Amino acid sequence: MKTKFNNLAYLGPEGTHSEQACIIYDASANRVPYPSIKDVANSLTRRETDECMVPIENSLGGSINETLDILIYQNNIKIKFELTIPINHYLITKSLVELTEIKHIYSHPQAIAQCKHFISRNLPNAKITASMSTAAAVKQMITSSEYAGAIGTKRSAILNNVVTIRENIQDNKSNSTRFVILSPDDHPFTGDDKTSICFELKNDRPGILYESLGEFASRNINLTKIESRPTGESLGRYMFLIDLIGHRDEEKVKSAINSLKRSSSMFKLFGSYPRFKITAN
Repeated sequence: MKTKFNNLAYLGPEGTHSEQACIIYDASANRVPYPSIKDVANSLTRRETDECMVPIENSLGGSINETLDILIYQNNIKIKFELTIPINHYLITKSLVELTEIKHIYSHPQAIAQCKHFISRNLPNAKITASMSTAAAVKQMITSSEYAGAIGTKRSAILNNVVTIRENIQDNKSNSTRFVILSPDDHPFTGDDKTSICFELKNDRPGILYESLGEFASRNINLTKIESRPTGESLGRYMFLIDLIGHRDEEKVKSAINSLKRSSSMFKLFGSYPRFKITAN
């Protein structure tokens, strides 16, 4: 997927799943790694980069709250594109060793959680250390003074000239992550789009959420995702995040959004963007 932009920020270092998503999105872009999702987004607001790639949802772990916070609280950032990639985890070591020799495991907390059954069965006594990313975990493993392993990507092993001793060690083989491209502007209408929004209702009374969602149902608009998050203002106050099929410029979507705004104390449009289609292998 080619883009006119050159500088594309992602959660680094090289070898992360975020970098893999960047390559799929635009292999010709100048990929710029940053140490955290917050730093990735800040590079966009500081105009150091033109677009950025961030994870927003995992099929096992759910939503990535750090990315949602960026969309909720930062201005002038929109979702422009989405893509979903399979997440395959590899057990990586400096050289070929037996599993029983590994005393220490490094990886990102999500990768560790997604491989917990493999770890408990095969490495029950190994010390586990959380890393900023799976690629950073490989670098930590390399500098370890003991027999250590890292859970990371195949590319991170190749980049660091180390070996993979087990492949696809994730507990769920259908594990996948949805990534989004953040940009100052969202995407023009394509005819097969999604729109993401966030809102908080003015009143708390029986049926208010039902009525609000009815604005979409009455216009035959399909909701593909809905979740609630605490506002942080007081216990029991929530905001709602919705993904829907359609573009903000379509009349029925525009009408539903305008009606929703009237019953909301806060409303934010995260953006409209082409709907990613997952194809079978």
